[in-house]
Amino acid sequence: MSRRSILFSTGCGALVLALSACGGADQAEPAAEDTVAVEEAPAEAEAPAEVADAAPAADPIRGPGGLEEKCLDRVNETVGGGVIGTNRIDEAESGVAIFVNVEGATAPWRCFGYSDGTIEEVMFTGDEGAL
Repeated sequence: MSRRSILFSTGCGALVLALSACGGADQAEPAAEDTVAVEEAPAEAEAPAEVADAAPAADPIRGPGGLEEKCLDRVNETVGGGVIGTNRIDEAESGVAIFVNVEGATAPWRCFGYSDGTIEEVMFTGDEGAL
């Protein structure tokens, strides 16, 4: 017998043993103490309570009426118009810095505030001589 046929016959033998362990029609029924009783829920069981339509909490920074919107308005008031939009938002434990692009400005304006919507300061980040 070649090595290949020995491996094949060994593999088939293992397969036959594994399949025979799966059981068949001639298997004995389990003893009563080995079975577990499953109790069905009554048909008139209470339906789960409806969950209130909980809308996800609005983002206090980027959401409508959030800090970003307030900063854009404040910078627009400060420069007299010309706000293009948000450049970037940096969040930290100390607060939130929102950088705002303004038409004609050589650098963005920075608005520093908090997630509760309060604004601490608005300032130009570039060379003020270039204003």
